[in-house]
Amino acid sequence: MASDLREDADREQVDRWLERTRELDGDISEAWAVLRQARESGRLNLRRTTAARMGASHDLMPLLARLEQAIADTRSMAATIGRALPVASWDPEFRDTWLDLLARTGAAVSDADAHALAHVRADLLAVAGERFGDEAGSASRPAQGALLVNLRNILEAMDAVAEAQPVSVGPPPVALSE
Repeated sequence: MASDLREDADREQVDRWLERTRELDGDISEAWAVLRQARESGRLNLRRTTAARMGASHDLMPLLARLEQAIADTRSMAATIGRALPVASWDPEFRDTWLDLLARTGAAVSDADAHALAHVRADLLAVAGERFGDEAGSASRPAQGALLVNLRNILEAMDAVAEAQPVSVGPPPVALSE
């Protein structure tokens, strides 16, 4: 997304981002269905070894919820960008700073790097304080604030997901022969 914006995205690109968020929503829905199925299967399984697996599946629930939130905020961000096109008309200082934060967020999420996400969040808060600490406003201020809030929300949702990497439930128990 950041590299596309550096080249000034158009409405078609924004529509592709929005479609991708809908695809990700479908993936998350499938994950919820698998998790529900696993939990139901575990409840019906009388073996002692299922308790740990049930606990692991329970631990995935808040991560899926955070992923849902990050996708929703990504969709909101894409829609905000679509409303604020063309990107070339944005205040250059804000645009360059925000695109850097966005690129760093993308890299940290891709790497599941909780430490990098924390650094980006700290930088984001510093930018917001510098940029909006005073009462002077402008026409672009609401869109800029919305973009910062969306990015903040994504960072907050993804930190626990990154910290939980790699997510694993472990192999199924080996059946003992009688």
